[in-house]
Formats: sequence, C-alpha cells, structure tokens
Amino acid sequence: MLTSIMITPLYGDINFINKCLLELNKTNNKIYNECDIRRLYGESITGIDVYFEGVDNNNNNYIVCMQIKDEKTKPCISNINNFIICVEEIYKKNKSIKCYGIYVSRCEMPNPGKTRFREENYKNNNIHYLNIYNRYSEDNQQRLLQKIHVKLHSLGIFYYEYDGSVIMSSQ
Repeated sequence: MLTSIMITPLYGDINFINKCLLELNKTNNKIYNECDIRRLYGESITGIDVYFEGVDNNNNNYIVCMQIKDEKTKPCISNINNFIICVEEIYKKNKSIKCYGIYVSRCEMPNPGKTRFREENYKNNNIHYLNIYNRYSEDNQQRLLQKIHVKLHSLGIFYYEYDGSVIMSSQ
C-alpha cells in the first residue's frame, strides 16, 4: 500500500536536527547522531550531524552523511570544507559503499561552496555531494524535511509507515 507524504508540525519546540532524526527513522535504518558518529569514527568527525547506512531499492549499499544548519544565513565555506573532509574520512573506512554527503541549510550555499561540491563530485564517483536548502524565505523547517524526503526518495532511499508500506514523496 502506498501513501502520500504528510509531514505535520507535531514536534513542538525541539530543534531541527532532532526533527530530522525523527523523520529519518522512517527509513528503517539505524540513525546515528553526532555523538554516535564520533564514537564510531573518532573525535575528528565534527562536521556531520546525522549518519545512516542501508541498502537502496536496487540492493546497493549506501551511506548518508548529513550536516544540518538551521541558521538564517548562508553556510560559510569553512563549514562546507569541514563537512567534505569528514564525509571523506567516513567514506575511506567504508570504501566499497556509495556515499551521499547531504548539506541541509535554510539558505542557498554560496558559490564557493557550490563550486567545491561540483569539484568533489567530479573527483570521486562513489561520493556524491548534495545541497538541500529553502529557495524562498517563507519556506520553513517542514518544507526542508519534505525536500530531504524527496531527495532521498529520488536516490532509492524510502520512508516507511509502521505497517511497512512505503511513504511516497511529493514536491
């Protein structure tokens, strides 16, 4: 049974990273927060807020590393560079697995960050960097959560209902 996505604002005042963790639990993967990631990969991994791994709908193993910025300013290049370094560290320890580095922010990434992602995407076929952001200032956290869902769905990573049915994404 397929259902349509409906992300409702039922989280109250918890921060955006925790909202993402709650939503990502619907992938039926073990989701790791920043503390778990540091325990798994070492204290030098400071640029990743969320990590999970799984098998996509084509039976390919994958890793997803996410940096989540809920600030109303554009991400700075030093944060973007640190994120890339951390994703690469995790990828090196899981060499044969496809890796997605997803940078989530309220604002669009500045041109130096976009250029850096583009360069990194050309360098390594097994690491793919993406930026998910709100295009319009009136977009809110719920819209960002929906964009994450849509992007993961396009990568073959699905959200599931408690009964096991796939939650379809919609734009």
